[in-house]
Amino acid sequence: MLKQSIRAVKAAKKAGLNVTGTFIVGASVETKREVINTLEFAKRLGMNAIGIGPLWVYPGAHVRDELVAKNPGLQEKYWESGFVPVELGMCQYSQEWLDDAIGKTLRDFYLNPSYITQELIKIFKDPYRRKLISRKFHRR
Repeated sequence: MLKQSIRAVKAAKKAGLNVTGTFIVGASVETKREVINTLEFAKRLGMNAIGIGPLWVYPGAHVRDELVAKNPGLQEKYWESGFVPVELGMCQYSQEWLDDAIGKTLRDFYLNPSYITQELIKIFKDPYRRKLISRKFHRR
């Protein structure tokens, strides 16, 4: 699956497409190491943008049924809404740790000098982006 993702991103970028990836972490069965591996993979893929968030479990989802079976009180409290397992202490790590790990990954990705350089080059090469920036600065 990882190799397939790598090939897909490379093929899309070769075709000139912007590639955005969305990653979900914070499943109750996920270890810290698995979360870190996912976050590192997100940075390594070389996408144009990434989004990362904690797992939300909604009614009708198979994983929700499994968690409710193990924790019957969840059914009563969250029978019509979703919940975030890490917020309920169902993970091997804290919500604070997960939030910090996600934040660090996003900062590392978007504040990487290589990423910033690539985005600036795109702005200067793309007439549409140049036009948007020109409008923004000439309004004053």
